Amino acid sequence: MHHFSRAGGWWFREGAFKAAGIDPRKDIPDMEKLREALLKASQPEKEFWGWGMTGNRSGDGNTIIRDNILAAGGQLNDETGQLVVLNKPPFAEYTIGVLNFLKETYTDAKWAKMLPTGVNSWTDPSNNEAYLAGKIFYTNNAGTMFAKAVFDNNPVKDDTYLTLPPKGFGPGGKVLPNGGAVKRWFVIKGAKNREAAEQLIRYMHGADVQKEMFRISNGYVYPAYEWGWDEPEIKSSDAGSHVTDVWKQYLNHPTQYTGVGYYPAAPVPWVESLEDSNFWTDMFGEVLGGKSAADAVKSAHDRAVRVAKEFGFKGE
Repeated sequence: MHHFSRAGGWWFREGAFKAAGIDPRKDIPDMEKLREALLKASQPEKEFWGWGMTGNRSGDGNTIIRDNILAAGGQLNDETGQLVVLNKPPFAEYTIGVLNFLKETYTDAKWAKMLPTGVNSWTDPSNNEAYLAGKIFYTNNAGTMFAKAVFDNNPVKDDTYLTLPPKGFGPGGKVLPNGGAVKRWFVIKGAKNREAAEQLIRYMHGADVQKEMFRISNGYVYPAYEWGWDEPEIKSSDAGSHVTDVWKQYLNHPTQYTGVGYYPAAPVPWVESLEDSNFWTDMFGEVLGGKSAADAVKSAHDRAVRVAKEFGFKGE
């Protein structure tokens, strides 16, 4: 059962774009335009950079590589979850295109002006720290980053907004929203005190408790159902007004996905295993290390086939 939703996704500082004459809600339809806009708006002389995302081996890095590949039309597995299709047409073409696009972004001198110092060695907390310190103005992150700004009354909160992701790179590109999460309740099968657990869950779903959660976790907790969006704790919140409408679009978007590489299949354990081992950043790391994108995709495909078979799936 759903408990609450936690906004997350693509965040930006509106003032940085306005200073460069860019409307971030209209002038950034796809990844190519995003890169150009971030370059134009960056001010490295003021230590204020646009591309606040790493491709380094980390959870956030894994998300950036994976989400860009899926939004470009690439896939790791087929719809059944049985077969690896990463290096099969047309998915290989889309994936190779993204890997080359990202390699260029992180290594070509043309884009260096928008890259924060040390971005290629960032770990999971790094983009949060840089954003909250006013060093970057665009990143992909869970809503914890925004909620921290609200909780600390950090002035960046007043200029921070959530946006849907831009359309993916290349001819297979699409808008593929993946943001925070819907938090859920679970009761373990065979639990001896199930009645008490269900009683607690019903209590936590009462209107008074939900509204108090909205109030004390301003900028973090949002409704998980149709009820709640018009409650004053959400509607009149200064922080919530920067997030609410777009977060509802994330939750209701026709191409919204779970944020894991088994999309468009149902959850499968071999993909979860690869996710936990930084599969996507390992593939990108090979490209940064000099291997061609095509060869990196082939070796990643072969690795995925081996893991799928270990879990009892066909693989190929």
